[in-house]
Amino acid sequence: MDNVEASLLKQQAEMLAEFSSKKTVRAVDFEPFDVDRFIVPEYQGAKSQIIILKDGESQEKRLIFAALYAANYITFVLDEGTEGYRKTLSHIVPKFMIYLNVLKIDQFNRVNILKCFESYRVENDGVKTQSTGMIELIRLINKALNYVPFGNELLATNDYRYLDLLSKSKPAVSDGSVQTTLTDYFGFHSWLRRDDIGVGAQLYKRAESPKLLMWSFQITISSALIEINKAKHALIDLFNKKRVQPKYFPAKLIRPHLDNYKGGRESKQFRVDEAAFKVATLTNKRDFFEKLRNVLTGIEADSIINTALESLIYSQCVEEAQQYAKDEFWNTGKIATQTTKISNKRVTVFRQVTESSLLFTPDFIQELVEYSQAKKRKIPISKGENYLFALLMSYQTVPYNDLFKIKLSDFRFSKRQTGEVTQIESDYFKSRAKSYHEIEAVEGNSVLGTSIIAFLNDRTDSLKVNNKLIDNDGSLQSKMGITTSISLFFKFLGKSHIRDVLNTQLLKEKVSPVFIECVVAICEKGIRKEAYERKNTNWLLNCETPTVTRIFSSEAVKNSKVHSQSDNFDPTRITNYNSHTNETERTNYRTEDNQTWIDNCGKITRTVMNDISLNVLRPSKSEVSEYNTTIKSALQTLKLKADNTLALLKVVTGKSDGKVNDLGFLVSNKHSEDSLPDNIYLVDSPETVLKFLHYLGEIERCHQKIFERAPEYLFLEALPTAEWIEAVLSNRLFSNETVAEGQKLYKKYKKDLPPIFTAFTGSY
Repeated sequence: MDNVEASLLKQQAEMLAEFSSKKTVRAVDFEPFDVDRFIVPEYQGAKSQIIILKDGESQEKRLIFAALYAANYITFVLDEGTEGYRKTLSHIVPKFMIYLNVLKIDQFNRVNILKCFESYRVENDGVKTQSTGMIELIRLINKALNYVPFGNELLATNDYRYLDLLSKSKPAVSDGSVQTTLTDYFGFHSWLRRDDIGVGAQLYKRAESPKLLMWSFQITISSALIEINKAKHALIDLFNKKRVQPKYFPAKLIRPHLDNYKGGRESKQFRVDEAAFKVATLTNKRDFFEKLRNVLTGIEADSIINTALESLIYSQCVEEAQQYAKDEFWNTGKIATQTTKISNKRVTVFRQVTESSLLFTPDFIQELVEYSQAKKRKIPISKGENYLFALLMSYQTVPYNDLFKIKLSDFRFSKRQTGEVTQIESDYFKSRAKSYHEIEAVEGNSVLGTSIIAFLNDRTDSLKVNNKLIDNDGSLQSKMGITTSISLFFKFLGKSHIRDVLNTQLLKEKVSPVFIECVVAICEKGIRKEAYERKNTNWLLNCETPTVTRIFSSEAVKNSKVHSQSDNFDPTRITNYNSHTNETERTNYRTEDNQTWIDNCGKITRTVMNDISLNVLRPSKSEVSEYNTTIKSALQTLKLKADNTLALLKVVTGKSDGKVNDLGFLVSNKHSEDSLPDNIYLVDSPETVLKFLHYLGEIERCHQKIFERAPEYLFLEALPTAEWIEAVLSNRLFSNETVAEGQKLYKKYKKDLPPIFTAFTGSY
């Protein structure tokens, strides 16, 4: 029966291909007033969409629809539209038509439809006024009016005047720009702090620190790219070894297309063929895995092969059936399309649509097979690899608009005589500033360097072909949701075998898994507002785990990387590695979006800084003005260093063994089961409080001498330490009894305690 079915499907595919090849290609008619729908073609990762006018009786809606139809015709059919027009038609027009179709037009709002849409977007979608799309819609209407066959020949005078009046609607004043950051992204998901549905307070606290978060981000993304690259090459080597031919796996099925059926979706034949296609798709995937299992016969399944297989299973199988599919694959080699072994009800094992998956798919496996038999072709790049490399370039502070312009020629490599890359340097043309910008060099043997080289070798034929490196497939603006492609991708990184590799690397670098844990939690439990809008209930009030519509942006990654380096900012250094000037750093990045510094500074820091400014520097009026402009930078550095330490602190009590250093830190501590790799353990004892109070007293006593002899130590070590000590004492991390006993000890032994900073003062 299977052979007959396969034969029929093959015949159907051949018939459809022959039918398509014989179709007569003709020009698309321009009929803005004779249709109630038009198609916006696929563009830059956005799927093709059908724009429908549901209320043809309204003259205003008919005219606006006709203008948008004309703009779409000019842009895509005549190919006379810019990238901005194409983007508006793909992203803004579908939203606008949904709004327009349900809008009740009266004599009061008929000339303010675009303004009403602007207000709707601000109130319901939470966008800023400059992001509502109103300006872009006005441009489309003007483009249609300037097209002679529409504006001059088809429109009546009153109709032209109405559209012209709409195009003169004045947009609201732009809202102030606010930086998007990765810390803000996780900050929105405050429910992550909870132990029952989130990641817990201990781990979530690390997301507040840009430095700790971005360190975790970089190690996670780099390691993931390396492992996916290894898995891909393992499959290529396997197909080479087994001499798998391109026709070995089942051929891709051709989905019935609406254009081939009279009546579209209403066509009975279309519904029959669509149902047959869905059944055939499940069978096709079952056969694919059976064929793959045969290829793996006699092959030892190591961790890399397991990563490749799990990537396929995560992309092709529904979540509840993934473990079942993996077990059946290795046990029998046959995965049923439906099963009752998972639960009491029958479960369909395979997903229907997986073309947009960032994981391995049967289509991608077919590309690997074809490459293995034709070595002259470029090594295929999966969508997941493309996405991860884009994130790494964002981490290197490349702006979003420049990501898709980066070429191999923008990189420079230092190599040993053996050909091994020891250092990667890069400069790219920054389009907005119209100048070349240098990126911070990366060591070739680092995790980041290894991942970059692995990707570039595949993308550029071992660094030989100078082509664009990143495809704009829309993945950087992917929508969130339990079953969306981006959620499945991060759940694969966080829950499959590859997670063991990530954990090993994070532990090696002494970095917490804050990034991957938070992202996976959001992907698994986050609920978008659309789900509540359908129920007419308030999303933020009633949803326990709200999440934003889209995954964090590349700009958020870039901005957080800049914030994580705030304590290293030095306008006097020779090379500026940020994607902006030093002046831009001061005015746009060292702001409240980064941290509020002055209000949070501790008493000792304020005392020292004030004393230095008044008594040590003895400034003139002009120097006072200059000092006031730079003090925020100094305080920012102190606060950031202190916050990073506070985020890692964990107070322990009742410790009967182990060594304690001069400030009460437990050294050579073995990790407990609930500890994180980057934890710093502080002993809760009166002796620790005594040491803290003595440290603060010593800084207050001799900070002037330290400033004269070792100002770098004062600002980079002593004052940040005083900051977090005061935070520990004021936040009551120690018990009241411990603090009280420590204060008594300090008063008793204050005169007998030895000086701390003799090495930096030159005297007692």
